[in-house]
Amino acid sequence: AALKKMTVPDALVMRSGKQTKIKSNQLVPGDIVLLESGDRIPADLRLFKIIDIKVQEAILTGESEPVEKNNTVLEQDKISLGDRENMTFMGTTIISGRGEGIVIATGMNTEMGEIAGMLEEGKREPTPLQKKLNIMGKKLGLLILMIVAIIVFLGCIRGIEFFDMFLIGISLAVAAVPEGLPAVVTIVLALGVQRMIKKNVIIRQLPAVETIYS
Repeated sequence: AALKKMTVPDALVMRSGKQTKIKSNQLVPGDIVLLESGDRIPADLRLFKIIDIKVQEAILTGESEPVEKNNTVLEQDKISLGDRENMTFMGTTIISGRGEGIVIATGMNTEMGEIAGMLEEGKREPTPLQKKLNIMGKKLGLLILMIVAIIVFLGCIRGIEFFDMFLIGISLAVAAVPEGLPAVVTIVLALGVQRMIKKNVIIRQLPAVETIYS
């Protein structure tokens, strides 16, 4: 689902010597894709024709500045995504320039696809804030039940009808729920986001915001 949102609907390719617009899900390795400023990359491409291409890769690498591309051969065996200057990756955007690239990977076989696959397969762990709120909720619920039970018990001892005390107990339990807690948590997280924006911080994992004031 996450990968589908990043998929470009169409791609302009060279087939049989002619420019043809096809659905991006019809791309196969070996296709030549034509790129222009403003295009979103439909697949992982090895660039071979370039005219001043700069690509925004923040969605993939976290780098806020556009990356200038070239078509030189890289000698190293293992190169980080941000240093692969002769490639563009699915989901990234061309800020300026134009060129051509050959498809080397599509769909779930792309770098973005591998990340999406890991996110879908990986079990989402509760964030520190969620763990603390869950613990607090359980303790608070238990405390409220104990207090309500004591109040109902004392009322019955004094001769008050059980049903009346039961209604009073329910009212007290509802009143004891901290309705303002979600608003407080939201405000704290919003303050954290503002601090990060002022420092030009890129948030790659949203739960990281929760740890700012911890």
